[in-house]
Amino acid sequence: MGQPKIKVDLRYILALLVTVQASPAADLHDTKLKIENECDAAEHLTLMLTKIHSTLDNQEQQLRTARQYLWQTVAAVATEAANGNPKYIPILAAQTQLLAAAEKKTANFAKPLRATAAGLAQLIGAQTSLAEITDLKLSAQTPAAAVAFFTATTKAIPAQALNNAKPKCKAKYENKPRDAATTPRNYAETTTVKFYHLEALTADNGELKTPKLCAKAGSAPATDCSDGEIGASAQLAVAGGNLLKTTAVEYSSKNAEKGQFKATTNNNALAPPKDFVQAALEGLHQAPEQLSNLNFRAESLRAGSITEEQAFKKAVALAYIPGADLSKLHELNDKISAVIKSEYTDDSGSLTAKIWEPLGRVTLNKAETATDTTQTLKDDVQIEALGTAVAYRLIAAVQAKATSSGKKTEEDLSKKADSADKTGESKKQGDNKTTTNTTGSNSFVINKAPLLLALLLS
Repeated sequence: MGQPKIKVDLRYILALLVTVQASPAADLHDTKLKIENECDAAEHLTLMLTKIHSTLDNQEQQLRTARQYLWQTVAAVATEAANGNPKYIPILAAQTQLLAAAEKKTANFAKPLRATAAGLAQLIGAQTSLAEITDLKLSAQTPAAAVAFFTATTKAIPAQALNNAKPKCKAKYENKPRDAATTPRNYAETTTVKFYHLEALTADNGELKTPKLCAKAGSAPATDCSDGEIGASAQLAVAGGNLLKTTAVEYSSKNAEKGQFKATTNNNALAPPKDFVQAALEGLHQAPEQLSNLNFRAESLRAGSITEEQAFKKAVALAYIPGADLSKLHELNDKISAVIKSEYTDDSGSLTAKIWEPLGRVTLNKAETATDTTQTLKDDVQIEALGTAVAYRLIAAVQAKATSSGKKTEEDLSKKADSADKTGESKKQGDNKTTTNTTGSNSFVINKAPLLLALLLS
């Protein structure tokens, strides 16, 4: 989707798929696993990022399937329109409107979600890097007499090589999942995100051993300065220890206020700065609602409820009800319902028997699809092949009509168009005929097609 995706442990994949399909917003923030170090925090962020990407990917897949359905309907329209049968045109009108609305809605919510995902990816990179560098230590120095120690031209204090064969966080969870929290976090009122920052290193901070300068009797190496003493033969040494340490900072957002995530500490001696994390979390507070709105399903284009769409009803009125006035569509409800029951649905309201099964039996030969096989619309026909078949059938219909009506020269057509523009009275063949059913009358194609085309494009 344009943003870098972070690989997660396979044990989460099935859970993620279930979550995304059911309610992606409900479990965006994990509440059940411990967050006690940099790697825990990075994985917590990774789970959120993965859920956002999974939802966006799933929604795009639904849209791709819907476009496939739409083009199958277009192919059916092209097939049946040649016979004067308007049955699939109302379906196409409604599907077009539903798909357009879904694509617009997806675009509106996908853009801020991608920005949120980019911010999470930044934090994951920073957090995993901090996890690595906090292992950096100084090597213990061989003691030297005080004079020699202080008067040496240089006194090397080398850092201990990390020598990590694998990334620290990957190795940490490779054979052992994250531990469950003793008590699940409660995000009912306030949602929190934990991030570990570097902070100033103090002389003694808990169990952390910092580099120390100490004196030691004799010449034995001072490895930790734990037994340092002052004596006549005292020597000075630098004992190794960690150079860096991290501290956890929580960033919180009150759910009712729907505000940005803000740090819960006043400590400004942190790296990276709190502003960096707050900027990267910008928009996260809106992500659950945005994810819940990405709920389009391709099957909605084939549901019985499609007959309730205004675009469907308008097309039915134009196709089946002579003299229909679309400005008074509500007055035509009974007639429209009768057509729907007769031509589209069964007693349960399903379109399967009268629409989708016949559509699936429409055959597209090799010449029409420019492929090596003959296919039916129930097959997974690629959109490119469907487009070729539609063009093939429409051209065939136009050529057949031209042959049956007598050839017209470009000059004749131009004169007719000019006359229509000037007088508005150009007569269409079959003006006095009406189409009230699907018996195959070509009068529908000639008289109604321009109106339906305008409807589809509106």
